[in-house]
Amino acid sequence: MNHLKYTFVLLLVILVFQGYSTNYYLSTILGSDKFSGTSPDTPWASIGKLNEQNLVSGDSIFFFSGESFEGTLYIDDQGSRNNPIHITKYGEGKNPILNGNGAEAVIHLTNPANITIENLEITNWLGIYGIHFIAENAGEMENLTLQNLNIHDVGSAMFEITEPSKTKGAISGRVYKGTEPSWWNGLTIQNVYIHNVGSCGITFGNEVNLYKLEKTDTYYKTHKNVLIQECRIDSIVRDGIWIRQCEGAIIQNCEVSRTGMNAISNGIWFWDCLDCVMQYNEGWECMSPRGNDGAPFSIDNHCWNCVMQYNYSHDNEGPGYMIFGRMGDNGGNIVRHNLSYNDNVTRTYRTGTACITACSEVKKALVENNIVIAGPETHNILGHRNWEGYPHSVNYKNNLFVGNGKAVIAQNEAILKAGTFENNFFINVPNLPQGLNNKTDYKNYLQQFEIVDKIIKDSGIR
Repeated sequence: MNHLKYTFVLLLVILVFQGYSTNYYLSTILGSDKFSGTSPDTPWASIGKLNEQNLVSGDSIFFFSGESFEGTLYIDDQGSRNNPIHITKYGEGKNPILNGNGAEAVIHLTNPANITIENLEITNWLGIYGIHFIAENAGEMENLTLQNLNIHDVGSAMFEITEPSKTKGAISGRVYKGTEPSWWNGLTIQNVYIHNVGSCGITFGNEVNLYKLEKTDTYYKTHKNVLIQECRIDSIVRDGIWIRQCEGAIIQNCEVSRTGMNAISNGIWFWDCLDCVMQYNEGWECMSPRGNDGAPFSIDNHCWNCVMQYNYSHDNEGPGYMIFGRMGDNGGNIVRHNLSYNDNVTRTYRTGTACITACSEVKKALVENNIVIAGPETHNILGHRNWEGYPHSVNYKNNLFVGNGKAVIAQNEAILKAGTFENNFFINVPNLPQGLNNKTDYKNYLQQFEIVDKIIKDSGIR
């Protein structure tokens, strides 16, 4: 009997401290803020009423399908691993629309963990953000999931600015230094359609840069288990997807187009990252309004051991693929098994850019088993660019370069100085340096066809 009594008391204590989870319902047509808001028959009418609640683990928020809601949803609560906070829709029909109507953000999250947001349409034409999540003094945060969303028409004012901030846009995450570090272990963004946005599609990173810290520093914390997949991003003033301070992140099966509409930008890129992979993505018509960047895929500065593989780039103003190495802080980055067609068609040409471009002090990079086909508008097929220094060491191995009779290798001397070439083949590329021309023979050419089918198949190209 005493044992049963003890067990009952323990369960009661657990319930008191955990709290009871609640479902909250909202409908602008059927609802009233005087209702309880806790059943489909008694929904609230406004987001403002919802903001008065303190959420606990296991709580769910349901917006009625097909309806529109205005204002900002503020959440500074966390779920638990087994009982996340869930924000979604209820009822049949189209996803509900959340409109910021000029507020800074439509959904604002502070130190979010174990939260899932899905099945919503989000717009904020006169505002700055669609979903804005920030962290400060939070330690490790787990499992933020954003999925099955349509985010569009955000940030009209930024369409008129030449260089709007890269930390604003449709989905924006920011970690502030605070008095103790904060980092995510588990961030998933999937099946999200982002279009017509005044700054970036997806942008995420820290106030404090890793490359400026020793690994023993308290604030040297990387974001882990970051997955971005099955996203479609189109018509963006700045960057499509830009992530920083991540370790082991994966960006895959995404399509990015028409980025850089009014600013120096790339489609998908890593910056200040370790061991990250972008794969099975497609990028096209990424723009380079002032001759810089304009690539759909880039491993940018301060990255180590990152990989771009099985991607398809075509018809971009900038390069198809870029590797950066500013300040010499980089190494071990790989570009392999990718396909480029009709890239580097920029309106404002910069010396050294090409379909595949190494820029600044790139070190110990490997470019292998890629197919580069110059289209009718391609300027250069391979290039090294000087930005506070030329590349130091790039190994080109088993690549196939098919020219258009006019696209050349840019910065011949720089490429020959930093590049080592093994078993590559160049066809219809004029003015090849002698060191590369000697390596161009039919034996190499035939060997390339052994990998062509595999690259095309694995890239998902028809």
